[in-house]
Amino acid sequence: MHLHCYSWTGVGDERRNESERRPPPLSGDPGPFLASPLPPMRTCDWLLKPACRTPP
Repeated sequence: MHLHCYSWTGVGDERRNESERRPPPLSGDPGPFLASPLPPMRTCDWLLKPACRTPP
């Protein structure tokens, strides 16, 4: 069980992809995080994702 109240059902390698699952520091490139279909590490970070994303 993952610590943020949901069970991970994806590929294990995707879960370890931290750059796509955490927002970058203010000076970093937000592209990988914003474009990724992976769920964020923290549930509150969903608010940073654009609402118009579509799954690949």
